[in-house]
Amino acid sequence: HGNCRTIIGIGLNINMKDASIKDIDQPWTSLEHHLAHTVDRNIVAARVIDATLEGLECFSQNGMNAFRNDWQKYDMLHNKTILLKTSRGHISGMARGINELGHLLIELPSGVIQSFSSGDTSVMKT
Repeated sequence: HGNCRTIIGIGLNINMKDASIKDIDQPWTSLEHHLAHTVDRNIVAARVIDATLEGLECFSQNGMNAFRNDWQKYDMLHNKTILLKTSRGHISGMARGINELGHLLIELPSGVIQSFSSGDTSVMKT
């Protein structure tokens, strides 16, 4: 659809302790759990920012196709029943990856696959 603006949000649990999980009702993890030692949040933030800027530059030069293989490899929504909230309403169906433009593909209950360029997704509990 031409030029657009994007909001990129990245959330990481760095040194989260088990004692702080009493109100979390979903699976979670922390870098500290995987590395078996505490991590300097500033170093992690700097590396994430650097990697994000490199990715944005690559995207600017090469488009979405430079990322499609990695996307498919790590797509946590693929083949999950999801709910997409858009300005036009809510759509539920099976996530089927992304197209060459990076639009989310959703297979509707009718079997038709539609693409969506914006919205807020959540995995539906089945």
